[in-house]
Amino acid sequence: MGNAQIFEMLGLIVGAVLTLIIFSYLLGDHVLYRWVLALLVGSGAGYVMGVALRFLWMDWLAQARTAESPLLKGYYFVPLLLGILLLFKGFSSLKILGRLSPLGNIPMGYLIGTGAAVAIAGALLGTLFPQIQAAGNAMTLRNFPWGLLRGIVMLIGTISALLLFSPRAKDPGGEIKSTTLWMQRLGKFFVIVALAAAFAGAITSGLTLWVERWAELLKTVFHFIRG
Repeated sequence: MGNAQIFEMLGLIVGAVLTLIIFSYLLGDHVLYRWVLALLVGSGAGYVMGVALRFLWMDWLAQARTAESPLLKGYYFVPLLLGILLLFKGFSSLKILGRLSPLGNIPMGYLIGTGAAVAIAGALLGTLFPQIQAAGNAMTLRNFPWGLLRGIVMLIGTISALLLFSPRAKDPGGEIKSTTLWMQRLGKFFVIVALAAAFAGAITSGLTLWVERWAELLKTVFHFIRG
């Protein structure tokens, strides 16, 4: 038996044991289950740390050393400086290094600002505008009357869902207008249907993973039965 087959067999055994430990949570919480969760989180964090260090030391700094112009060297130096300043946030409890922890607010503010900008741009360019375009493109007479009916439903669902998050218009007497109330109720219905579809998709993905892990277990068993 070669080394490749030995490592493959060990991988099958370890995967099968860990899968059974995860499935044992159905019988109750226990130490082995928490240990496997800690192993999963720790291995994921270690992998991310290894990738980050490899990208930083082997790729980023290598490109910084080979850069010819001083301006380009500064371009590689600025992210490294922000990362070093961010590390000071972890030493806030120490006496000496704790005084430098406010310097970590600079990269934190940069990260929060850029993250908010990317999230807003993604919501507008990736969700809102494509949804408006899709609702407009659905209004077609190609498959009359079902194509037109589908477009009308999509348009009503989009408008009512957006009105759900708008302030309710009121009559001069202070009462909520019935038209606005019914539109927001209709928007709530469309939002509930969308959330139900997303939840059904999540359940389907979970069942797919569950079946895949059981298939892997049976594959391991049959592998040992065949010798």
